[in-house]
Amino acid sequence: MLFLLKGVINMPKPGTKSKPTKLKVLNGNAGKHKLSDNEPDPIPVEKIPDPPSWLDYYAKKEWNRVAEKLINIGLLTEIDLSTFTIYCQRYAEWIRAEQAIMEQGMTFVTPKGFRQQIPEVAIARDAAKQLRMYAEVLGLAPAARSGLDIKRDDRGPSVEEILNGKTG
Repeated sequence: MLFLLKGVINMPKPGTKSKPTKLKVLNGNAGKHKLSDNEPDPIPVEKIPDPPSWLDYYAKKEWNRVAEKLINIGLLTEIDLSTFTIYCQRYAEWIRAEQAIMEQGMTFVTPKGFRQQIPEVAIARDAAKQLRMYAEVLGLAPAARSGLDIKRDDRGPSVEEILNGKTG
């Protein structure tokens, strides 16, 4: 059956994940590979957009905490906003699940006397896994931004200062 689908479905390619050209340039194009001239160049976000109204308290708080940092290093564009929204949703989901675990403990006893894990443990684990994946995509994870060579005005904060919230 697989032979019928060949050429119809884009199968994942083995090896290293592809990076956007902007990240390759910021990293110094270590592999010295030819850079794409045809890659879309989305419009960077210049000021923090209002978070979607339907995001909850923790998601909006994360939106406001991280958006400016991504904008300052040029990694948030208009087409990234949906990905960033999902990142903020997963953050809120993770926080709420962790709060439930702290309040209720990690397990409960069933009516038949068995000890069972509360559902929030799996929710927190899944949200953390997705959060890490979205953080990597957005350049928030240390490995995703290692080696970035971002040009800045000498009077401005360094990338490390921006990402650590020490912008004066």
